[in-house]
Amino acid sequence: MKTCTKCGKTFEDSNFCPACGTEVKDAPKAENGYTESDIKDNKVFAFLSYLGPLFLVPILAAPKSKYARFHANQGLVLFLAELIIALPVELLKWLNNYVFNVIFSKVFEGWLNIVPNSIGFCVDLIGIAAGALGLVLAVIGIINAFQGKANELPFIGKIKILK
Repeated sequence: MKTCTKCGKTFEDSNFCPACGTEVKDAPKAENGYTESDIKDNKVFAFLSYLGPLFLVPILAAPKSKYARFHANQGLVLFLAELIIALPVELLKWLNNYVFNVIFSKVFEGWLNIVPNSIGFCVDLIGIAAGALGLVLAVIGIINAFQGKANELPFIGKIKILK
């Protein structure tokens, strides 16, 4: 879509405005391939993409924005990666608390209770590390969004779910 700078009419597939005849050039592209106006108008939506399930907001609110869609994809991939890691960690915590603790406390008394405590400690460390990594990646994405950049996130940024 092009917009005439003289009369404001929007149209497609022409270099001249059908209403007033003014020559209309393509919008200037930023260095990363997104138009300056797309970046400026959709920075807030791009920011929201990195706040968990709010990646849906730019998909619904700015469906034609390539910039918002890029960041929505990055936010979706980050959200799914966090879920893929969080679900097994929570399952292991549950198993440790309700299965291993009960079995070890009934069958083995004394020093063998250290086994479920050690398992729980390791699972907690994995959860903390994964959460910290997710937070760091979200902050990187938010900074990129506000700076008008469309840089892929480290580790997971090459995955494309939204086209």
